[in-house]
Amino acid sequence: MKKRKWLYTISLTVFSTLCLAVLVTGCKKVAKSADKQTSPEEQRVKLTNPPGFGRSQDELHIAWAQLKENGKVVVVTDGKVDSTEYDAIGFILFSPDGKRVAFTAEVDSKWFMVVDGKAVLDFDDISRSCITFSPDSKRFAFGALQGNKWFVVLDGKAMPEAGHDFVGYFAFSPDNKHFVYAAGKGNKQSVVLDGKAGQYYNLTGEPVFSPDSKHLAYGAIDSNNLQCVVLDGKEGKKYEDVNNPIFSKDSKHIAYKVRKGNKRLMVVDGKEGPEYEIITANQIFSDVFLFGPNDNRLAYMAGKDQKMVVVVDGKEGPEYEAIGGMGGSIVLSPDGKSFAYVANIGEKWFVVKNDKEGPEYDGIVMGTTIFSPDGKRFLYGAREENKWFIVLDGNAGAEEYDEIGQGAQFSPDSKHFTFTAHEDDKWFVVLDGKAGPAYDRIFKPAFTDNGIEYLAESDSYLLRCRQPYPEISEGETAEIKIVEEKISKLPEPTK
Repeated sequence: MKKRKWLYTISLTVFSTLCLAVLVTGCKKVAKSADKQTSPEEQRVKLTNPPGFGRSQDELHIAWAQLKENGKVVVVTDGKVDSTEYDAIGFILFSPDGKRVAFTAEVDSKWFMVVDGKAVLDFDDISRSCITFSPDSKRFAFGALQGNKWFVVLDGKAMPEAGHDFVGYFAFSPDNKHFVYAAGKGNKQSVVLDGKAGQYYNLTGEPVFSPDSKHLAYGAIDSNNLQCVVLDGKEGKKYEDVNNPIFSKDSKHIAYKVRKGNKRLMVVDGKEGPEYEIITANQIFSDVFLFGPNDNRLAYMAGKDQKMVVVVDGKEGPEYEAIGGMGGSIVLSPDGKSFAYVANIGEKWFVVKNDKEGPEYDGIVMGTTIFSPDGKRFLYGAREENKWFIVLDGNAGAEEYDEIGQGAQFSPDSKHFTFTAHEDDKWFVVLDGKAGPAYDRIFKPAFTDNGIEYLAESDSYLLRCRQPYPEISEGETAEIKIVEEKISKLPEPTK
């Protein structure tokens, strides 16, 4: 039996030969505590030569920069080569719907933003972290450096505001009508909504729109180094430390974590909750708390006296030595009726669903603890000794694997499920318990009307694969017929 290793991710470094370039960091990452200020020059990290790489949110489309023999670089999208040549390519980004591609390009020491194949102005530098599409994919914004000032380019035009010392946290509202970003002037920062700057602070956090787009909130640090949440331009109570806020799905409630002395507590709609030593997820995830998908249930992890609990609707669950760990954080069912998380006692891990403990295992696969869309089914990956398997609706599957990847999912109608698995140095997709062909690498599958679709790498070729739902029959199952479309040969490693 081969030695198994804990899987942190399903090979998100797919096509490791396509090294993603580190581009400018002109979009200042605004911290939640006072960081040392850096000048625009210190923030800039110029692109060297490795090609860029990007993929769509559904992982059904990819693009990369291909180095030509003449030293120029072109962009290849889903195997189709754009003949326009550049000196260098930086960050590549797909729109949310996967239909538009944007990337940064350099020609004669000038940087361009190329959207839909058309260059937008030219600048001394373009930010990597401030490139964003609107949720409907129709609008686009990025940050650009001209001289020693940063400008915001929205829908192809530079915004009329004067240049900034730094910019960051670009975001469109969910209804696509509003645009917000953080901007710096000297050693002060403000949040700019639809072109209007708010109050200046020592630091500002990431602005967050409510789901209905009617409210805006963010964390801020004042001149006395006290922190608060600013909601619709009004400051809340000040604390020693404040985390970024979140809104409930109906936009009627807002919650955030604060620190008072050595205690942490949740603040919901301005009301303080019970105090704990910590409110956190685990060593991998940042501080986590979430509202239920369809109601206002608030769930978060908290700890005191060296024990961890999950708090749901203000009620503490059982105490454990650890919660979350390698199995992820709290998940709530889409109907809001159920919740689940991974907990630990001694050397064993198990899933707790609605405060009821499931079977103990040696490990739970991170990112596989999920509810079906209708809230009636539940799935996670588990490990017992060197055997990996899926636990579906409380029943451990008979099929065992070397590893199980992240990204397990149910179909929109909740009738089907899929996940990725690894055997003999190959990856394959399992659909309704039936394994498909083995490949060198696989992207996250997406459900279609007839099955699933995904991108895969095999023998240095990029393939588009369509795997139908398996035909279940008495006795043996009919052979799964995979439709493979060869898209392109992948580039050789950059030397």
